Amino acid sequence: MFSPVPRRPSEQTCAAWLWRRLSDDGRHAYCPRCGADRPFRLRRGDIRYACRVCEMALDPRAGTAFEGSRTPLGTWFVATAMLREDPQLTPTALAAEAGVSYATSWRMLRRLRELPAGAFELRAGLGDEPGREPSTRVSLPSDDLIADPKLTSILRGAATAIVARGFAETRISDIADEAGVSAATVLHHFRTREAVLLAALRWAGAVATMQLSEELDPDASARDWLRKSVGSILPADEEQRAEAVLQLECWNVALHEPELVVHTEDIARRWRATLAELVQHGIDRGEFSTAAPAADVADLIAAALNGLWPKVLLGFEDYPRERCIELAETLLDTLLPAGAARAAPPVAR
Repeated sequence: MFSPVPRRPSEQTCAAWLWRRLSDDGRHAYCPRCGADRPFRLRRGDIRYACRVCEMALDPRAGTAFEGSRTPLGTWFVATAMLREDPQLTPTALAAEAGVSYATSWRMLRRLRELPAGAFELRAGLGDEPGREPSTRVSLPSDDLIADPKLTSILRGAATAIVARGFAETRISDIADEAGVSAATVLHHFRTREAVLLAALRWAGAVATMQLSEELDPDASARDWLRKSVGSILPADEEQRAEAVLQLECWNVALHEPELVVHTEDIARRWRATLAELVQHGIDRGEFSTAAPAADVADLIAAALNGLWPKVLLGFEDYPRERCIELAETLLDTLLPAGAARAAPPVAR
């Protein structure tokens, strides 16, 4: 329990703090439209900053864990402070303390935990607070990653190029062409192709998580959440297929680049942790009747899925997606028999 709950800063305070990631002095930043450093001003009634020369607006959330989220920045900062205090923070506890739904808290924690220190995306000051000096830049393998408006387009372009050509045949120039930027811009963020691949996989996973949370009913049962999450791992559409291809490419690269194993293992570990959170949520609500620890159940589910999704991706005739869904749901019902479900406590939204 968190007592007191971290104070929720205003949106403008959070935005000003994030802006320092783009601007060393708080007044000037690189303007993509002008192609040069320009003075910027905070737009009236907004959290974006406008170039005083061309009026192009930059969002200080760009390249951070908060980009594209409808959740207020103040709520995100409360969540990061709570997660710093308790690394084992559960979605249920965050929902109760931060005043958001379980669906929102699950999505927030999943996104934050996908950004470990020393990994791939700007952590946006996880563990810091507005008013303090921001943390140092988070490092990629052999490089420093900074927030930049072009980052999302680079990662999207990298995913497109790698899925279409395969990692071995993808050059930095191919990624630059897909992203609509120069090769120098790509190399500004990532000095190696391996770093781009890992970051693209993280980005694809974050997009999938956001879409999944938007599709799920916040009041759905834990079993429905698990089924939807499991189904999202068995690729059905182009975006899911792209994430699966990137995962296989990462595994292949890790075979020949042992230092990459720690990063691919971290991705797998965080996925198992997400499954364990969902299982524990169902146990706490009385939906599941099992004596096995949630982490052990999650390990079994993850192991089964790791045997199924590559077959779906490759189109094995003996393992069509529909059959794999049935196998996965049978496993869920076997591992997690129904309990005497009780109503979940009301959660503020």
